[in-house]
Amino acid sequence: MTQNNETVKTVRDKLTVEALRFYVPIFQAADDFYEENAPKVTDKTRNAVDTALTLREMAIDQLMALSRPLIIRELNKILSGSHLRKDDESIFDLLYYAARGGAVRGLRHFDVEKIDKSATNYLFQWITTYAKKELVALEAAPFGIPPARFTVYKKISAVRKKLSEKLDHYATNEEVLEAFLSGDADIQTMNGRKRAAKGPSNPNRKMTIELIEEQEYFEKNLISQNLVDPLDQQSNKMVYGTVAHESFRESLFGAFLDSYPFTPEARVVLMSELQVNPTDEELEILKSLEQSDVKKLSFKWKALLKDKNGLFAEFLERVKGDGYTDFDVAKTLRALHEYPDTVKKATWEPLLISGDKK
Repeated sequence: MTQNNETVKTVRDKLTVEALRFYVPIFQAADDFYEENAPKVTDKTRNAVDTALTLREMAIDQLMALSRPLIIRELNKILSGSHLRKDDESIFDLLYYAARGGAVRGLRHFDVEKIDKSATNYLFQWITTYAKKELVALEAAPFGIPPARFTVYKKISAVRKKLSEKLDHYATNEEVLEAFLSGDADIQTMNGRKRAAKGPSNPNRKMTIELIEEQEYFEKNLISQNLVDPLDQQSNKMVYGTVAHESFRESLFGAFLDSYPFTPEARVVLMSELQVNPTDEELEILKSLEQSDVKKLSFKWKALLKDKNGLFAEFLERVKGDGYTDFDVAKTLRALHEYPDTVKKATWEPLLISGDKK
């Protein structure tokens, strides 16, 4: 299992609701039989147990194969925010098999009577959760720090980084603690959990100055790089991708880009962040951009994707009945309409070709 660029050969070669409806019952029936009978196998039941094992592995292998382009994209996204070497294939392989373990557990919890358009997202929650757990364990191991504590360190690092940018100076431990206790450290993105109505979330309410001081000492003295910002959904570096062009064109974001007159620079920045493998022409545009330009365009994309009155929301309303299985359109629209902040149209308008702005 290596981190090679994958090409999806046909539209059918992707995880769909129909695939789940076919393979999940096979997996569950084989898994139940194997788990019940394998511990007490006899000569008479050996063939049946072996058959159940084969069917179980066949089902999970097929679902993993259908999910592979998306899994590679998600694992690259997870690794992009790690201090571990990004080109270490052994680390990628460990994350991949952790993701497989998460898929197995997710399939065991599937209610086959309730498989709908969001079922693929449900499975990917299991996949990414287990991959992230494995990554934290790998990151923490060299320092002898429990993975749960290392996760807290990363969260503190993320909050300090964002607060320092906001304050325009290095955020002190006291300022970081205040951010946690006031609720300012709670995730409030379109994809994240909104802050509780009365104060911070329970985990953030339990933050202490001792933990923050401990994290600061660790980051300054025991690690050679800053910890990753797990709250930042966009990487500051360009990724020359893993998602095939033909696969991207079939996706919701591919259709979105083709629906409006975005500038070539805006298009390639979004495609890079979605880890789409660029054409030669797109690669030349990427190489011509300064890092500051990339950051500015990324900021404008974030604004557009959060604008409840913007082009993305308009597009989602138009395609919400088109059956996209790799993106929960209804859930995203609800999140957009509930998003508390007002986004100014002028913030994202430069993403469009001049003269073609709506």
